[in-house]
Amino acid sequence: RPSKNNEEEEEETTIKFTRSRRRQQIVKSREKVDEGLELQLRVVRVLGKLGGHNIHVMTNDENSQSKDVAWDTQPRVKFHLPFLDMKPELFLDPFLMRVLELAENSNDRQTKVAASEMIHSVVLFMVGTNAGRNKSGPTPFQKIYDHLFPSLIRLATNADPVTRSLFEPLIYQLIHWFTKNSQYESEETMSLLDAIVDSVGHVTDGGIREFCSKCLAEFLKWSIKHSPKSKKEKEVPAVFNAKSLFKRLFSLARHPNPYKRLGSALTFGQLYRTFREEESLVDIFVLEMLQNNIFSLGLCLNDDASMDTASKITLVITELAKIVEKKATLLNQESKHRRLYKNLTEFVEWVFKEIRRNEERSRTQ
Repeated sequence: RPSKNNEEEEEETTIKFTRSRRRQQIVKSREKVDEGLELQLRVVRVLGKLGGHNIHVMTNDENSQSKDVAWDTQPRVKFHLPFLDMKPELFLDPFLMRVLELAENSNDRQTKVAASEMIHSVVLFMVGTNAGRNKSGPTPFQKIYDHLFPSLIRLATNADPVTRSLFEPLIYQLIHWFTKNSQYESEETMSLLDAIVDSVGHVTDGGIREFCSKCLAEFLKWSIKHSPKSKKEKEVPAVFNAKSLFKRLFSLARHPNPYKRLGSALTFGQLYRTFREEESLVDIFVLEMLQNNIFSLGLCLNDDASMDTASKITLVITELAKIVEKKATLLNQESKHRRLYKNLTEFVEWVFKEIRRNEERSRTQ
């Protein structure tokens, strides 16, 4: 019995010692937290005494470095406040990044809607201001457009119905406006096109992919509407933006990322109805379009089956083959405008060579 009492006393002593160490560790950790908090408060007080733009130094966002960098080297968006006795100038550039962040990420719905309405108004103001300038010079809002357009696409597919109702029609309106360019690869038009093409291959958001594929179909449709007739050997619509669009889609079709190829297939599925009705586009691009989609199908060998990329590309190839069959007489004639195959015979020879491909689905197709 004495030995048992000794064991109990030792166990109690061990428990007390362990509890004591834990208390000491908790106290030390609290002291460290208090020291860190005190240091942060001292930094805030110093910045507050300095004043100016030091508020922009304070942030808790790990990815804030790119957000804190100005979009342009000088302010561009100038608004004149219409007072009765004077019209002071107000530059909106410093507010755009923060307001855009609130429109996308704010948890307060009232703040989110107000920020969305402001961004919507600023975009319309920029487009209207730019409409009256000399078209031969560079657009002053180019660098702002490069940052603004991708965010507008995300807002157009936002879960909030008010935000979506503001920006989805706005994107289509911007497409209608910027496809009126009179120069090949116009800066502002390509800025919008690149933003949509980058988003059509979005990795996580299927809604953005679907929306951007419709936008690219709308881009082609309105490019055709705005294109003038060229006075050459035969009447060929000078579709300034069609070449730029297809060049980017062909790059997506050959991309190793399956989501990029999926976006390409979705886009071809949306625009082929408009494409097949424009004979000049069919004459120039259909063989190259078919070749790139056959190549894209070969890259689907290791894609996740749930993505269903291969079946979507197969559907596009089937529709393009119908167009080739219908326009065979036109495609048999040589054309200097085609980049890869001068006539249908050259394309058929390439198809015969592709029969020996290792990828079964591409070989069968």
